[in-house]
Amino acid sequence: MKIKITESQLRRIMNEAGGYDDKYVMGQHAQNVQRPLLHSFADTVDVIHNFMIFSKSENFTKEKAINFISNFSNKVDDDIKMINELLPEIYLDNDFEEMVKKYRYSLKKLNNYLKLLYSNSSTLSYDMTKDEIINGIYEQIIMMEECIEEMSTMFGVVHSRYRSRLGFE
Repeated sequence: MKIKITESQLRRIMNEAGGYDDKYVMGQHAQNVQRPLLHSFADTVDVIHNFMIFSKSENFTKEKAINFISNFSNKVDDDIKMINELLPEIYLDNDFEEMVKKYRYSLKKLNNYLKLLYSNSSTLSYDMTKDEIINGIYEQIIMMEECIEEMSTMFGVVHSRYRSRLGFE
């Protein structure tokens, strides 16, 4: 079967960027996906960083640790929900999609641990010392460290790709 197209149709096909007819539309779509992911990621890293700092202070009590667990678990739940909504919208970058999946998996593992420590049905953290709680959370954070670094790098790579695709370089 042969298909005949005009020269202007051929030019449109050749100028199509990653399945998008319009670079403006591609840019808007990318921003609508990447911006919330990046902000959520940055907020989560900031919460982890602040926990690492404040948990070392003398004023950081067991009650504050338990409160942190509850609040952070809610934050991670929200992150996972947002990722689940946005993941199907990642079209062009398979490596970015896989990295987001890996990050989501690490968040799920962290949240499972947090919920083990503090949930309505069983509250393991009440039977633990403040140091045991803090050390347990540190261990979970350390297990996420490589994924966080890779995700951070991936955001830079994807941003650079889109700048190139949109002709900003």
